Amino acid sequence: AILGAHSLGELSQANSGFTGQWVRRNDVLDNVYYAEIVGAGDTLDEQLAAPNWTVEQVLNNAPIPDRFQWRRGGAGSTDERVFLNADIVSIYVGKYIMYIFLAYLLMTLSIP
Repeated sequence: AILGAHSLGELSQANSGFTGQWVRRNDVLDNVYYAEIVGAGDTLDEQLAAPNWTVEQVLNNAPIPDRFQWRRGGAGSTDERVFLNADIVSIYVGKYIMYIFLAYLLMTLSIP
């Protein structure tokens, strides 16, 4: 739930070394962040696929090191929406935790 606060504000290269914003309208606290980080579709795999995110390097000046961020729309996109590694990995961690939990349930419910 704490990542949902990303729907407010934007990234400042001068402060963090990242640039862009998580959602287009970043003055409203809502669930758009979650809707935009996942893909559309009917299956869990389709919904958990990061939709056309491309990693890009942000070049900074000392003392802030260069950073990597994910931009929506593919390479060369002018879309301002970006995500950080923590945002992107949360999609996949959530997916695999569910599979691990289901496997655990199946193992514990098995009849010896």
